[in-house]
Amino acid sequence: MNLKTFSYKALHFLLLHLSITLISLPILVAWGLPLSLLSPLGNLLFAPVLTIFLLVSSFIFFCQLLCIPTTIITSLVNGTIRCCTLLETPNLSKSTLGFPCHGYYTLAAMPIIALALLHMRKLHTPLRKTAALATALVFMGIMLHCTSKNLSRVIPITCNDAEIYLVILDNKTTLIDTGALGRRQSSASWASHDLLQTITKQTGRTSIDHAIILQPGTFTFEALCALHEKTEVEHTYIPYWHGKLRPNAYRSFKKLCSTIKQQKRTIIRIGGTNQTLLENAPFSTTVTNKKISSGKATYPAIEMSCLVDNKKTCFYPAKHKKRP
Repeated sequence: MNLKTFSYKALHFLLLHLSITLISLPILVAWGLPLSLLSPLGNLLFAPVLTIFLLVSSFIFFCQLLCIPTTIITSLVNGTIRCCTLLETPNLSKSTLGFPCHGYYTLAAMPIIALALLHMRKLHTPLRKTAALATALVFMGIMLHCTSKNLSRVIPITCNDAEIYLVILDNKTTLIDTGALGRRQSSASWASHDLLQTITKQTGRTSIDHAIILQPGTFTFEALCALHEKTEVEHTYIPYWHGKLRPNAYRSFKKLCSTIKQQKRTIIRIGGTNQTLLENAPFSTTVTNKKISSGKATYPAIEMSCLVDNKKTCFYPAKHKKRP
């Protein structure tokens, strides 16, 4: 393959990728999914591998319908999946772009503009169409980004018939759980999918600066661990407790600590002083005299407060009644 042929095929591949991106981007934004900057390279390198994987999977499916043994092939496929999972690089939020779902007219215009550019007579060469689509994609991305409001605000997110809170303050993203994550075992799955999509859809952000837990427990630790495995969480704050946690809770906590240490992030225990500022976080904490028990462990009820639009906003553990 000479240079001219390679350039021709690369240009057509880029044209196809830009067309698909412009048409599918509204769906990604509406679902709260980020756009990966590595997708062109991934499509170029792994499209043949994905095609082979789909063919093999289809073959296994039809063999199962016809009661034909496929144990060896299935084992090979499962082994390949496990190897790919081990090679997967966590925390790729720096290589992804998130867009808030606010500009609905912009989203609706994207596929229309893409189809119009592809059928425009003046853009009769692949090079011109590629340049036009690339320009349109950059312009649309800027418009979507401009719709993101960086104003200070508190966003309640429904979780397990309760609420967790997303606080945007000083251009930092803070997640505060007052006990909702610990209510159900499915919180880990919810945190790694629905929560991240909601954050991206509401704010256009793909990472979390601070995660503050006011009421820890087994399901809460599992949800935090799943969150750390899916995105970047710079600082995690957990109350300091006395006594022993339940065995399941302790194992989940050790797994969380191991995950955070592996990713070179920080976990900070709060509740040791009466009133202090969290590290690099625009929140103040007040350690009350009330104790909350979890198994044989007890920890103080911690009240968080911050100023949002010059109004004081407070957060309390679910087991702690708000003071009058």
